[in-house]
Amino acid sequence: MVKCPFCNWEGQEFLPYGVNLRKNAKCPKCNSLERHRLIYLYLKKILNKHKPLKVLHFAPEKILINLFKSYKNIEYLSADINPKKAMQKENLTHLSFEDNSFDIIICNHVLIYIEEDKKAMKELYRILKPKGFAILQEPVFRDKNKTFENFAITDPKERENIFGGFNHVRTYGKDYISRLMNAGFKIKINNFAKSLKKREVKKFSLSKEDIYICSKPETKKERYFASWVMTDMCNFDCEYCSRRTKGKINPLPINKIVKTLKETKKPWVIGMTGGEPLLYPNFIELCQELTKNYKIALDTNLSLNKKVKEFANTIDPKKVEYIYISAHILEREKRNEVEEFIKNLLLLKAKKFNFSVNYIMHPILIKRFKKDYNYFKSKGIKLSPKPLKGEYNGKTYPESYSEQEKRMILGYDLKASTKLPFYCKGMKCKAGNTFILIQPDGTVTRCFHDKTILGNIFQNIRLNKTIKPCQMYKCNCFGYELIEDYQKEKIKQTFNYSIEKFAHL
Repeated sequence: MVKCPFCNWEGQEFLPYGVNLRKNAKCPKCNSLERHRLIYLYLKKILNKHKPLKVLHFAPEKILINLFKSYKNIEYLSADINPKKAMQKENLTHLSFEDNSFDIIICNHVLIYIEEDKKAMKELYRILKPKGFAILQEPVFRDKNKTFENFAITDPKERENIFGGFNHVRTYGKDYISRLMNAGFKIKINNFAKSLKKREVKKFSLSKEDIYICSKPETKKERYFASWVMTDMCNFDCEYCSRRTKGKINPLPINKIVKTLKETKKPWVIGMTGGEPLLYPNFIELCQELTKNYKIALDTNLSLNKKVKEFANTIDPKKVEYIYISAHILEREKRNEVEEFIKNLLLLKAKKFNFSVNYIMHPILIKRFKKDYNYFKSKGIKLSPKPLKGEYNGKTYPESYSEQEKRMILGYDLKASTKLPFYCKGMKCKAGNTFILIQPDGTVTRCFHDKTILGNIFQNIRLNKTIKPCQMYKCNCFGYELIEDYQKEKIKQTFNYSIEKFAHL
């Protein structure tokens, strides 16, 4: 016995259908075919019943029309080149819809009729919303690697013999997926029939074909980061730190900083670094003013207890992208402040701030890291090892770590490999374009190493209009994030040690 899941018809078997008269294929009541019933059951399983959805349905199958219309949260529209067959006339190669219009698109067994199928695929991608999906089923011949098409073949009988239909213009091979990907789609192949029980597949006489779930990745928003070196002054005196000076703090007028940043019309994240930013006069008021318009990030040793508590209780965690906290364990032990430090960390954790506690893997600290790691872990805090970048006893780090030390570091945090310097000279970098450095005196430069002046925070900033090459041989900042994606594979291939020898141990 078989049963149609849509119209509930039951019988010994479905009717034969198709050029080769496939057995047990067509429902005698609603005319559904094996592929229709498969897609119907799949959609019925995955459709959201609450979220408002806009659905576009090409060459609409009746079984699916009724399914979509049964959902109150779905705004449904059908389309076809023949206006009598749908709600709206549309040419698949020249769609009238705006970009990012639909959450779901269904277009089954249509592209085999269209000569400009690649153009049609791009149009479907264009009108699909980011995070939306399209189901674009076509007959794919698994024994053929490449799609075959010949537009010179126009005789209906010849087309039927070659393509399987009198008005078909091609037969798709295994490269159907790559054609969809070239249009921009991300493809997930779902063999839904395999997820069902065998008796269900037999009962409903379902197609065993793969379902091509074609999604549109969410558009990546450009990240604009202004790193503000607020001061060189620090209340710690760590041996491995490059900022051990006891300089002065020259407060900058915050209203002018905000005004200049606004004039760029960019969604800046303002990274507050130093020295120790919490030493800056009126630091809490400064954060309050900045977070009215922007998100902030913070590099701190988290040792000024009164200001830490005020910050945690005053500033909205949603306005703070990240807090990078330095462990500086030797300095805290000298001051007898380890437990107070842990209390500050737990306060940030309770307030749901996003933070990491970085432990510099200085040669004098490596042997004690495991003990410190376990102690902080017992208090509910994770320490993240951060490779030393610099000189010690005539050796350059992180290159001079032993293989055993590298293994140990990565055993605690695989992300440690992303904190290594990389070799970037000549590669195009977005520093000066989406990243700027604000010096303590207000001068704006391209980055920590390239001192090209882009303006002054009190007057104006001239962002680079083009992405320029990096002038440094070795970059010690987070510049890897600023290198354009197409270069990243090249970077991985040319590292002397870091990604290949360090991350893959």
